[in-house]
Amino acid sequence: MAAWPILSRVACEPYSEKLSNNRDLLSNTEGGYVITRRRYSRARKTFSFSLPGLNASDYTTLTTFISNQGTTGNFTWTNPTNSVNYAVRFASIPKIVFDNSNYSASIELVEV
Repeated sequence: MAAWPILSRVACEPYSEKLSNNRDLLSNTEGGYVITRRRYSRARKTFSFSLPGLNASDYTTLTTFISNQGTTGNFTWTNPTNSVNYAVRFASIPKIVFDNSNYSASIELVEV
């Protein structure tokens, strides 16, 4: 399994984490009751963060990694807030913006 690339800037600002909300199945009955059950045995997490202030070398490293992984490739990512390793994939292709001689990337990862 591939690993998240080493970049000169590791700050994730802003950072958010949430549990998947599509893990429950709901069924309505004729009597008006709702029957629920778990779709999966565990809840997957979604991680969203930005990487501001990336230099040209980081931009090249990151875009190469994104091109190789796409949204289907799994890789290991270390959460910078608690140093826990997760097996993740890109939820969508990250958006990278050039502004003021630096790049910034908006990234969303989904636990696999």
